[in-house]
Parts: sequence; C-alpha cells; structure tokens
Amino acid sequence: MAVAAALVAGCVSENSAALERAQRQNLTSETALNAQIMYDRGREQRCSRDPSRWEC
Repeated sequence: MAVAAALVAGCVSENSAALERAQRQNLTSETALNAQIMYDRGREQRCSRDPSRWEC
C-alpha cells in the first residue's frame, strides 16, 4: 500500500510540474502576443499621424 501511495504521489508531483511548465509557457506566449498587439497599434497610430514614416 505504501508503494502505491508513493507512486501516486510521484505522479501527482510530475503532473503538477508539467502543469506549471505549461502555464508558464502559456503566460510567455500571451505576453508576446500582447506585446505584438501593442506594437501594431502604436505603429498604426504613428502612421495615421505621419504617413511618410519609414515604417508605414
């Protein structure tokens, strides 16, 4: 019985670590997407003010 409990505890620990890794990766992806959206909005605003900019 103790062996089974130890195996289950190890499995839960591994699943918990995998879940934490997935959450960190998701947060990283979400942060990158938000940064890209902010950059695009800023560029759009700059181009609407001055269409002759190099980035327009």
